[in-house]
Formats: sequence, C-alpha cells, structure tokens
Amino acid sequence: MEALNKAVTNPSSAPLSEFQAMALTKGLSFVPTPKQVPLLDIIASVEHSLTRVERTKAAAIKDAIANTLARHIPRAIPNLTVLEQKSLKEL
Repeated sequence: MEALNKAVTNPSSAPLSEFQAMALTKGLSFVPTPKQVPLLDIIASVEHSLTRVERTKAAAIKDAIANTLARHIPRAIPNLTVLEQKSLKEL
C-alpha cells in the first residue's frame, strides 16, 4: 500500500480504499473497457462525416459499415477487476 500512496495523491478528506488506489494508479489516460460497443455513436459519426460525400458513395459506405457492425461479435475483455470497477463507481 505504501507504493500506492506514492503514485496516488488524495487531495480530499475522504480516505481511499486499497482497490480505489489501485484503480487510480493506472493513470489519467486509462479508459475502462465499455460493456457494449457504442453503435449509435459510431453510426452518428459516420453519418456526420458523409454529409459532403456524393450520395451513391455515401450509401455504399453506410451499407458496408452497417454490414460490418451487424456481423460484429462483441468480445469485450474487461481491463479492470470487478473490485476495481466497483471502487471507481464509488469515487
């Protein structure tokens, strides 16, 4: 736990549990794996980026992306333990 105290600074008055400190040691650039692929965000981004593309090309690109997303089998492997996930939610 002493090594964790060196890596994580707690400016609040609330004490951190060991698992909260372990999750925070991963750093500010760490992003937990989402439980589901954000399909709506992907579709919205594609639609927005194709506004200036010719309609026939845009339709072909949309169809290709829709087919790819429909065939996608989610294989999300969590990069946090269950206790670390729970600890982050508590923060």
